[in-house]
Amino acid sequence: MGAHTLPPDTARRRQLVAVITLLVVVAAIFAALWFATRHNALHAEVGDCLHKTGSDTVKIIDCGSPDADFTVLGRVED
Repeated sequence: MGAHTLPPDTARRRQLVAVITLLVVVAAIFAALWFATRHNALHAEVGDCLHKTGSDTVKIIDCGSPDADFTVLGRVED
């Protein structure tokens, strides 16, 4: 006669699984963005070393690396 309804425990469990799934997806997106940009020159601090990877791009590398082309001596904030 009436619409089929889920028992309260099942509905609550589905809500919990949906919220946890959403949090995991959001965390994965932030982790992927951090991973992809962690060597970006925008994050360079004074004393970091940079390697020229293209005509106008650089990435942060270990200062002991023979590929280190530049050392950050200072930063100018906007």
